[in-house]
Amino acid sequence: GGEVCVEGGGARDEAFALARLAMARLQGGLEDPLQQFRAATADVWRLKQGIAAEVDDIVSQLGVNALESDYYGLDIRYRDSNGRPLDKDAAVDPAYAEPYVDALRVSAQSDPDVVFVATDRREFYDQVVRLMPNTRVLALVATERATHLAKKLQGERYFYERERAIDTMAEITVLVQARIFVGRFSQPTSRLVQALRSQNPASAVSLDLAWHYAPDDNLDAAGRAYCDEPLQANPAFCAHARQHHLVAAVRTSDAAPRFSHTSGGKVAVS
Repeated sequence: GGEVCVEGGGARDEAFALARLAMARLQGGLEDPLQQFRAATADVWRLKQGIAAEVDDIVSQLGVNALESDYYGLDIRYRDSNGRPLDKDAAVDPAYAEPYVDALRVSAQSDPDVVFVATDRREFYDQVVRLMPNTRVLALVATERATHLAKKLQGERYFYERERAIDTMAEITVLVQARIFVGRFSQPTSRLVQALRSQNPASAVSLDLAWHYAPDDNLDAAGRAYCDEPLQANPAFCAHARQHHLVAAVRTSDAAPRFSHTSGGKVAVS
């Protein structure tokens, strides 16, 4: 019936499945692929009633409902240089969150009062807290629920993955309403958030690829960079990216990029 069910599945897989379903329905009509995708996504994005209730409960516990849209968002997922998720036991780059925070500051033109961090690693939340000492930083990974689930469901992979999928749906729900959010459009959660938003496309910042680049479907083999889509890119961030030579977000290339971070937290491409 067009409803999205995450029972027993990873939210990232669900994001890709939704993307494929919506893209299959895009048979013309609007010139802008993002607007086409948003129109299709609005038709098919439906959480089942029980899941929607769980998501609403998690979001309400965060307290973001009372903030309405007066908060900002970061979507930080730990990936290797090929964009694949790293093992949960992999060592964490201590500067991994810095480019996200830098991009948010530049795009917001100040330090926001409230930032929500969607992430699969508690360490990234801690990094943002350290980098933004005057900002209220919220994250599901920092809640009692996360601690409780980690202990209660240890060794119960199916149930733990289900709960993490529900958490990711809650994170997406919060990011959709953020005034500005920063992520990577090479990653499915950030791409899905942009598709579900109704705000100006430039309110979503990608540290690497443009939204039109769909790596899994190889729709754009050139790997179009975020700032090479000027009608949808955030002008303040892209001016900063060009000034500081953040080549993952501003580049012209004939091959898809490989991403990594230098020790200073900058984005590098090989």
